[in-house]
Amino acid sequence: MREPHALQEGDDPGDGLDLADLDVVESESFATDEEPVDLADAASRAAGILGGRARAKAIEVVTAINEDLPFAKAEFRRVLQVLINLIGNAIAYSPENSEIIITADDRAGEQMVSLIVTDQGPGISAQQAARVFDKFERLGRENDGGSGLGLYISSRFAQAMGGRLEVANPGEEGAAFRLSLPVWRARDAKAR
Repeated sequence: MREPHALQEGDDPGDGLDLADLDVVESESFATDEEPVDLADAASRAAGILGGRARAKAIEVVTAINEDLPFAKAEFRRVLQVLINLIGNAIAYSPENSEIIITADDRAGEQMVSLIVTDQGPGISAQQAARVFDKFERLGRENDGGSGLGLYISSRFAQAMGGRLEVANPGEEGAAFRLSLPVWRARDAKAR
């Protein structure tokens, strides 16, 4: 028997999040585990899980991440859930025959490592970016089947892991979401 959230390539995870996750992130005792997370691996797995949905729209999901990217201090399962939500949204709002690109950067000055999911959809205005992470916010897209919880829960997961989720390019064409997490250091392993 597989664990809940142990998704495999070809599974249809919905948006990767559900009402049980809402209860979890709103509980006073909510915390995430800390482990070294290979963000390139997490991005590749999330892209693979959503590969069927992307192919149905002739969308190519490209992961362009350097192998020397430092690991993040996070919980792999939660990172995977956030990425499934971001990539799933990118697929939903991208036109057919387009690309979704997942890149990364290491903000050494901030001791953060980031993944950026960029699509070729309509983008998010600065006004929408100010509220896109609010609970039940759907940005006026009432008939797309979403609940307005995915980005809210994803943002809460990022915060619980000591990071943040943000719109990387408000007002530009195509949406780009940046998940930033603390860098895993050798001393983190000793503190465990």
